[in-house]
Amino acid sequence: AAEAGVSVAVIEKMPFLGGNTLISGGGANIPGTPQQEEMDIDDSPELHKEQTLEAGDYRGCPELVEVVTENALDIYELWEELGVEFEDYAFQIFGGLYPRAVTTGTDPGGEPYIEALSSRAEELDVSIYLETEAVELLREEPLSGNVYGIRAEDEDGDEVTFNAEAVVMATGGFAGDADMRQRFDPRLGPELGDTNQAGADAEGILMAQDIGAATVGMDYIQGLASVTQDVTIIQPGLVIYVNHDGERFVDEGGRRDHMFDGVLDQEGQEAWVVADATLAEDYPPGDDALKADSLEELAEKMDVPAENFIETVENFNSYVADEYDPEFGREALETKIDTPPFYADLGQPLLHHTMGGLRINTEAEVLDRRDSVISGLFAAGEVTGGIHGTNRVGGNALTEIAVFGQIAGRSAAEFVLD
Repeated sequence: AAEAGVSVAVIEKMPFLGGNTLISGGGANIPGTPQQEEMDIDDSPELHKEQTLEAGDYRGCPELVEVVTENALDIYELWEELGVEFEDYAFQIFGGLYPRAVTTGTDPGGEPYIEALSSRAEELDVSIYLETEAVELLREEPLSGNVYGIRAEDEDGDEVTFNAEAVVMATGGFAGDADMRQRFDPRLGPELGDTNQAGADAEGILMAQDIGAATVGMDYIQGLASVTQDVTIIQPGLVIYVNHDGERFVDEGGRRDHMFDGVLDQEGQEAWVVADATLAEDYPPGDDALKADSLEELAEKMDVPAENFIETVENFNSYVADEYDPEFGREALETKIDTPPFYADLGQPLLHHTMGGLRINTEAEVLDRRDSVISGLFAAGEVTGGIHGTNRVGGNALTEIAVFGQIAGRSAAEFVLD
């Protein structure tokens, strides 16, 4: 929007910029990158679109998904122009279903994106107000007319009004809001943690609903199956999940919602993530991970039946050799688990992403409950719904928020300048 020549202010309730992107792993699905070409990976926006729609049980809007996949490579090139540096390989991110992810390779992985965008915003004289919380969208009439700004509270609790000819909402999802998520899925109570930064709640969605905005897919809430601090899950081909009986129960390289539901069904709603030295070469486990020189020793430390556990691992290794998993249909069969030392860490599912949110069109305009455009209101990112369907493909979020972020900014500027 600033590049188009309009005056822009960013209102951020947290004391820092970046939202969930800042703390993300940094992986983004982009079909057609130089990394894929170098690795002879055949890909296309059309394949990316079809896999995204299928993974979301065709509940995502095809037009919105097409916008994301067709513009993904342009976003990658924009990121590079802004100074984001990527690793020289493409890979299949956890829950990503295909080797089309690129990564910054940093920790946290999202920091380079925010640094690049913040620097560009500074160059364009964008005004940024931190610790300033939006509390109300201003509209000429409660359910009609133009949106003309917001009412906010600054860090001292004083009321501040920002008059604006257009408003872009990028307030994120609500995975961190136990009341909201449990309203749509009773299983997801406050006892479950989440991976989100502290600002990820339902406030933005509720503000938009107050002026008539429609929502879509609010009951589509994604968790991560077994998040641990000590054995990584980013590379699905390098680990297996086992329960307290020492048995696998899910395709570890499959859809995130299937893995999440699988862990919820296990005793204690938890599972062991198991790997061997192959993973440790690139992703060293933390000090708290269990470590053993044999599967028998590892089973003893995990307190699972050794016979079951050893049979489970041996069966899995045979599936890798045969390149076929008859139990769960896993396709990510990169390596056997047969090289000591062996590692395991117990993890519980965490809430991660909310696929539902404000209903938008392909121009990032927010729609009301009659599918009419709310004049002057635009939205992008996890605050919106209708793109991912029932299940977000791993690696699609950063691509989607950047594509629709750019569209929202351009649309808002066109609205102001028209």
